[in-house]
Amino acid sequence: MYFFEYAKSFLYRMLLKRKHTFINPTAIILNVKKIDIGSNVIVGRHAFIRGGQDPSSHLKIGDNVVIRMNTYLSSRHGDLSIGKNTYFAHSCWLGGQGTTTIGMNCLFGPNVVSISSNHDYNNISTPYHKGDELPGVITIGDNVWIGANAVILPNVKIGNGAVIGAGSVVTSDVPARTLFVGNPAIFQKNLRS
Repeated sequence: MYFFEYAKSFLYRMLLKRKHTFINPTAIILNVKKIDIGSNVIVGRHAFIRGGQDPSSHLKIGDNVVIRMNTYLSSRHGDLSIGKNTYFAHSCWLGGQGTTTIGMNCLFGPNVVSISSNHDYNNISTPYHKGDELPGVITIGDNVWIGANAVILPNVKIGNGAVIGAGSVVTSDVPARTLFVGNPAIFQKNLRS
């Protein structure tokens, strides 16, 4: 099984060279049939990119996206869509059972976590790791900057031009062109356009 995944991944990398896309040899790519990577994309060392396992799930990466080392991107049971010109610093983690949509020209600092699902904690008789995961939706607009070590939780929308401060935990919607900071992230000020 692993041999076939490796072979498919190798062929996929060869096809991407025509698009001027570079994937570091140490990066892992799984379920390539469910992944669409644009032109001029750079995938760094030890990055992990996994396409969907469900027939309807898909991972789409736009043109000119940079994915630095140790970043994890997965669309296991939902869609993950990344707009063009977006930059992920090292060790970001984006995944979950839900759907995440990221706009164009976004900037993710190091160690940002965006998780589109949560475990059902209402039934304490079932161990959490064996319980149901509740899928959600995360929508991140265009030109959004998310600072280092920030966490984006399910069912939030971050508007165009918003800034999330380093170490913040986003639990509710963030309007466009605003600065949110803290745990939970709260409004700090409006940003001029």
